[in-house]
Amino acid sequence: MIAAEFVGTSIASGGDGADRAGSVTPSAMSENPHLKWQNSRRGYVVCRVDDKSWTTEYRTVSYITKPGAPVETPTKWRVEHGRPGILPA
Repeated sequence: MIAAEFVGTSIASGGDGADRAGSVTPSAMSENPHLKWQNSRRGYVVCRVDDKSWTTEYRTVSYITKPGAPVETPTKWRVEHGRPGILPA
């Protein structure tokens, strides 16, 4: 492994989003083993970094079309110093 990348959506673009993008099928996920998790909800990431690890929490909301959506943390991932790969946190 050369590098790890955490990618997130914008908090307010594309409408409410969905649990899974229509183009991301189980077959597509199995053909791309480097993809660890996919979600099309609106949200942001929170990163905690220290000298031993980088942990990313994905924060999402189920809707943006009206105020008051609760913020959820559907998944967390980490990279540890000296250990290749992305791990569940």
